[in-house]
Amino acid sequence: MDEFIKSVKTETVELEPEKPVFQTILDSYEKVLVESLLTAFALDFMKAEVGGDVDTIHNVRTMRAENGNPIFKNQQNSLEYENRGAYSHKNVEGLGTHYQTIKHEARERGLSVTDAYENKDVFFLGKGKNRPTDKAANLDHVLAAKQIHDDPGRVLSGMSTKDMADDYSNLKWTNEHLNKSMGDKDIPDYIDEHPELSEETKERMMNAYNEAKDVYESRLIREYYFNLKNPKCQQFYKDTCAAAAKQGIEMGITQVVGFILAEIWIVTKEELLSLPPGSSFETILKKTAEGIKKGFESACSKYKVLIQKFGEGFLAGGLSSLITTLCNIFTTTSSFFIKNLRQILACITRSFGVLLINPDDLEVGDRIKLSMIIMATGASAIAGNYVGVYVGKAVGSIPVVGPILTRFCTALVTGLLSVSFLIFMDRSKYINDLVDMMNKIPSEVTDMKIINAYLDNYAAELGEIDIEQFKNETDQYCEVAERIMNTSDDKELNALLLDFYKDHQLPWTGDFDSFMSNRNNQLVFE
Repeated sequence: MDEFIKSVKTETVELEPEKPVFQTILDSYEKVLVESLLTAFALDFMKAEVGGDVDTIHNVRTMRAENGNPIFKNQQNSLEYENRGAYSHKNVEGLGTHYQTIKHEARERGLSVTDAYENKDVFFLGKGKNRPTDKAANLDHVLAAKQIHDDPGRVLSGMSTKDMADDYSNLKWTNEHLNKSMGDKDIPDYIDEHPELSEETKERMMNAYNEAKDVYESRLIREYYFNLKNPKCQQFYKDTCAAAAKQGIEMGITQVVGFILAEIWIVTKEELLSLPPGSSFETILKKTAEGIKKGFESACSKYKVLIQKFGEGFLAGGLSSLITTLCNIFTTTSSFFIKNLRQILACITRSFGVLLINPDDLEVGDRIKLSMIIMATGASAIAGNYVGVYVGKAVGSIPVVGPILTRFCTALVTGLLSVSFLIFMDRSKYINDLVDMMNKIPSEVTDMKIINAYLDNYAAELGEIDIEQFKNETDQYCEVAERIMNTSDDKELNALLLDFYKDHQLPWTGDFDSFMSNRNNQLVFE
């Protein structure tokens, strides 16, 4: 991807009078297509997993393996889920729980409580066999304690089943008949299975469920994403930073390798084209080897460019990982999304470098034009990816040929769109007139150019000065200035100034009174 940007920045189509225009355009297509193919193959080697590389509460709930178990990115989280133990109601209803506290306090206040779901009084009737269960008070876990125990998000946050299920917000009074009927089902599932429930009861049950669910989710989010004292929160940030660094390094290396391979190809092709017709196979092989060596040396000699490529790749890869993790907090991202995100961020980082840092001292119009080309190149790459997806659906299952054809079509579309837009931007009269107009806008670049021009002119003037004479005159002026400072009256000052002018040149000629009596005369001080 970054090789596209490099080409867009440095390459234009030179229309040579003796060469057909169409052939010139094809030559430009060939160069960028080679670079795009190298980059496309290199990016495909970067693994992009569905849901990114970091565990989020949303992902561990939605992503399931073939056996139905949740998928964790961190192996330690997976082991903790597997070793969570069997659910026991005693953990959330035994002595010392809020469950027991609420029951004890309710009995002390009276013989009855209000059913939160069916809006009627229910009573403490003991455990007699013949008691009416629809009037016997039961304390219900609004969010089923068994469901909480098996929630991967709860395990991920490090919170215990007791802490979450036994919260006051999750305990409501209802009647024994309804409570026993629900069992360990969540309220929405139970309502779906029992359409005979009244609309008022359904509404009350869902209101209680949503309130308890909001509190439950808020606690998990707070503990896993924001409570830095929680070891699981600390692990989340460690995993996030590690994933960003890993993907940044991978993408940085990918950009560097792509640049080196493109440089090798370009130099090798030039070496082969320099061969005379009828060269032997041995000569061709020797020239190829020389081209590869020179291309590699040429790429390595541009160490500043290599560092820049790695830096851009590292930044784009790191940002891609961080944004993917952020998105996965709310939704599960696909590998296709991650791949497009990498290419988008590669363009954005490059564009910001042009617009804000402006390393090549471009004027306003040229900066905006280059940024537009960079972003359009990224859009071309994404369009190529979409084409690759559709081609992959059609031929991707064909062994060997399918994946290669998919990658080639992706690179082909990306290259053709990119270079077509480049030619349009370079040859459009409207675009060039607009760029010229924007280049007239004052900027720090034009200001520096003006200042630099003044400095050049001043340096040229200084070069014509006699330095020794300048020093002598400066010393004389300093001596006179010091004597002036030490004069005691106007008469002495007048004599001092008169002597100084006599040693140099008086601003009048002849007698002073006669000179001044002539209105046409002028005093000239040098």
